[in-house]
Amino acid sequence: MSLEILKNDLKSAQLRRLYYIHGKEPYLKYFYAGQIKRILLSDDPDKIDLIELNGADLTAEDMAEAMQTLPVVCEKKLIIVTDVDFNSSGAAWLQDNPNALDGPTVTVFFDSTERVRADGSPLAATAASKRFNAFIKKYGLDVKIDSLDQRTLTAWISKQARLRKRTISEDTALYLASCVGTNMFRLIGEIGKLCAYCEHEISKQAVDDICVKTQEAKLYELTDCLLNANAVKAMFVLDALLSMKTEPIVISAAMGTYAANIYRVKLQYDAGESIQNIAEKTGMRDFVVKKILNRLGTKSERDIAQALDACARSDFALKSYSADSEAVLTQQIMHLMALFK
Repeated sequence: MSLEILKNDLKSAQLRRLYYIHGKEPYLKYFYAGQIKRILLSDDPDKIDLIELNGADLTAEDMAEAMQTLPVVCEKKLIIVTDVDFNSSGAAWLQDNPNALDGPTVTVFFDSTERVRADGSPLAATAASKRFNAFIKKYGLDVKIDSLDQRTLTAWISKQARLRKRTISEDTALYLASCVGTNMFRLIGEIGKLCAYCEHEISKQAVDDICVKTQEAKLYELTDCLLNANAVKAMFVLDALLSMKTEPIVISAAMGTYAANIYRVKLQYDAGESIQNIAEKTGMRDFVVKKILNRLGTKSERDIAQALDACARSDFALKSYSADSEAVLTQQIMHLMALFK
């Protein structure tokens, strides 16, 4: 909702005095910050009326001086504070002096990266962050920009292809996003490569041929090899994952999770659940559930349980002693592939 408000502000060229741009998607954050610059500094090619501050060590003196400086060329001055420390004296000064926002200035607090812990989980709110966010909501606009939903992202990919005189189907656009991730900076790079490689339409084969796949996509590709009992390709994918410095335990865990999902599918199907219900409960697509059941054939729950035991042994071996990681993973692949032969 807040992003739509920002879009309207930009469209009307009527900007607020204060914005906080943050969230998960860096491409869109930089894009909209750039649009604010474009509107305010259109008559200032030398960016005289742009003040950029490092928020990590923002002092009260820095903030006060920036806010009190008058524009030279443009109607309004633009202040961009990047990665503000909520506990800084500069942030505290502005919150204690909200009247400073009444001058001919637009102030943008900009997070270049998402505020998360090393494991990707959100940072816990602090008294300083709560006060800062309340200040933004009272006096400005809080603009959180996260990854695009699937429909919007595929439309954006198609648009980028059209701008380069190429076409891409919705299905292939989805496949591209699944292979390289939803980070739009990365997607822009891969789309550029694909448009240079393909003369007219971008195909899935082209994506496979030249795109650098994410670790997550490679792990999915490995489980797909297991389902199709494609041992040769599985070993190529394993080699690629290890070359990407993927932890062997992560690879083993991905295969273990896949085996557990197969077990859940089998149990629920034998209990009389419909394919649609199984798909909803496991988070899989209907056609994947159908394919698993078709490939399992007459395999019993005991057969799958033995494959799960093999996964547990691999996990134990990788965690417990200095085993040959590649040999352990190869053996785990063979155990799982036996389910679909």
